[in-house]
Amino acid sequence: MYAADTVEISQGVQGTGRSRGISIGREFYSQAYVRPKDGKYVWKSPSTVGKWSYGRNLEGVIWGRT
Repeated sequence: MYAADTVEISQGVQGTGRSRGISIGREFYSQAYVRPKDGKYVWKSPSTVGKWSYGRNLEGVIWGRT
């Protein structure tokens, strides 16, 4: 079984972006947001902070970046 937990932090014009993805077998969970220094969210996925997006990889293809 394949499992991974990845986090990416980036700095952009609108603020700091953070994203996290967790893969366990064919199950995938993710959340991401962009927030400037004033603390107000510019963008969120999913739209509620603290919630997770869910997906299932039916193709069985694992992809990533190193």
